[in-house]
Amino acid sequence: MSKSISIAVFVASLIAAGAVAAQGMLVNDAADKVIKKYQAASCDQLTAQKAEPPSEKEKIALDFLARIRKLEWPSSTKSPHRF
Repeated sequence: MSKSISIAVFVASLIAAGAVAAQGMLVNDAADKVIKKYQAASCDQLTAQKAEPPSEKEKIALDFLARIRKLEWPSSTKSPHRF
């Protein structure tokens, strides 16, 4: 019984580690894409892009980030010295 539980825990931890690694790769790819965009663009191009309305993908990403920010906001403002 103990052996089967430890195998199940091991498999679950491998799956979780794989998911975290994949998420990290996606974030790195997105960050690289943003960095390349700003390195390759001139100030005039960036100003013109800022004037355009966001695409559907950008709207989804901004909505997702706003939801994460709402979830994290209370914990990020807590002072560690308050009781």
